[in-house]
Amino acid sequence: MLRSVCAIAVLLALSGCGRSETTDQASFAAAPAPASMMNRMAVADKKAEPEGPKLAYSHDLSIETKADTVKQRFEQIRDACVSGTIAGCVLLNASIEETESGFNQARHPVATLSVRLTHEAVGPFEQAVLKPLPGEQASDVAVVSRSTLAEDLTAAIMDGDRRLAQLTDYRDRLTLLAKRTDAKVEDLIRVQSELSATQSQIEELTAQQKRLGERVATELETVRITGKVTVGRGSEIAEVLHRSAQILDDAVAGSLQFLIAAVPWIVTFMLVMILLPIVRILVRVLWRIGRPRI
Repeated sequence: MLRSVCAIAVLLALSGCGRSETTDQASFAAAPAPASMMNRMAVADKKAEPEGPKLAYSHDLSIETKADTVKQRFEQIRDACVSGTIAGCVLLNASIEETESGFNQARHPVATLSVRLTHEAVGPFEQAVLKPLPGEQASDVAVVSRSTLAEDLTAAIMDGDRRLAQLTDYRDRLTLLAKRTDAKVEDLIRVQSELSATQSQIEELTAQQKRLGERVATELETVRITGKVTVGRGSEIAEVLHRSAQILDDAVAGSLQFLIAAVPWIVTFMLVMILLPIVRILVRVLWRIGRPRI
């Protein structure tokens, strides 16, 4: 804001200098007329109007398969994306690890892949993820969860295009002023400084618009592949016995919490039971004292 105020002051000063001097005006490049500038801004706004909503899609797909096939499926999908077998696929992240679960702390692999896809590549990519491997059946691959999120970037893109058009027009006007030969040196230095700052803003905003356009032109998908944990007969009882200490601890903690919460009610009940007979006796005594004698 401070740079903009300084630039406006410089523009007004240079314009005043140009009017006060008698130099041939034909030797200087005239600034665009307000009417032409308004026309250019109207054209820019018209070009910035979207044909439809600008949506950025992201997908999450979680599947479960046999533990011994997780690594093979992970490597097959990763290599297909990197080698270009799946057209329009860009690998962003790929990792595989083994986690522990169950009472016996059984280890099973978990793989995660994040890719950026063109709109046309989403279907083939998911088909490749869910396709059974050699020796597998379709029932061996189960979809655990699937979700899709769409973020509307229409307003952000339109606002960025409008700001970019304004900054470009402002830079052009500063460039014309920098070419003037009748300006003072200190004024030209200020114009050049403002011109450099404006050019930096244009480059930064251009990169931002490029990233937003990439998000709209492609879709982000994250795939999680989990290996199934084999559960044997009787393991439920064994797991309960293994967790008996924790279960007992939770039960005792719950009981203590209930007792502590019930203490005020217990004290109140005891006071009522003690005071109630005393109140009844006092009522009877007062009634006999106040009863008229015959």
